[in-house]
Amino acid sequence: MRLLLVVISEKGYGMAATIWMGVLHVGDTGVPVKLHSAVSQNHIQFHLFHKTDKVQLRQQMVCAFEKKPVPAAEQVRGYQIDERRYVLIDPEELEQTGPEGARDIDIHEFVRSDEIDPVFRERTYYLEPDRSSQNYHALALAMKELEVDGVCTWVMRKRAFLGALHSAGNALRLNVLRYADEILPPQSLNL
Repeated sequence: MRLLLVVISEKGYGMAATIWMGVLHVGDTGVPVKLHSAVSQNHIQFHLFHKTDKVQLRQQMVCAFEKKPVPAAEQVRGYQIDERRYVLIDPEELEQTGPEGARDIDIHEFVRSDEIDPVFRERTYYLEPDRSSQNYHALALAMKELEVDGVCTWVMRKRAFLGALHSAGNALRLNVLRYADEILPPQSLNL
């Protein structure tokens, strides 16, 4: 007989780990920053076990035709064109399509903070000054006084992002923005 032990621990609210480092560009001024997640997901996660022997199960990719597990080295990605057709993508081709990994957050324009509908804001990050905080705090204060957000772009983890830089007092927050074609219009719900 196997005994399953559940360990419950308290989660502290210490400083979140730095997940990205780069330079925030405002005109000719560069502000070195560190990016931290602003949200901690606290949800219950269950694991699957074999009912008979209580051993944890693992997921396998199984060929629908041969009914056998397929090792990772023999798996390829495919993009669905229609109901029965796919285009298989080579990993090297996929690497070439990704954005170049720069360490810059480029502000393209400033808009009034209330001009960005909350439905467009997806994830929130905190930006911490990396070295000299003089430019960082001056930017945060100026944006707060002017009540503006900076529309910006950056690359992180081989993916390009559109965002809104927002001042929250002495701190800067970076929101990932959704694109307009990702938002469902209220008219689609007959509201």
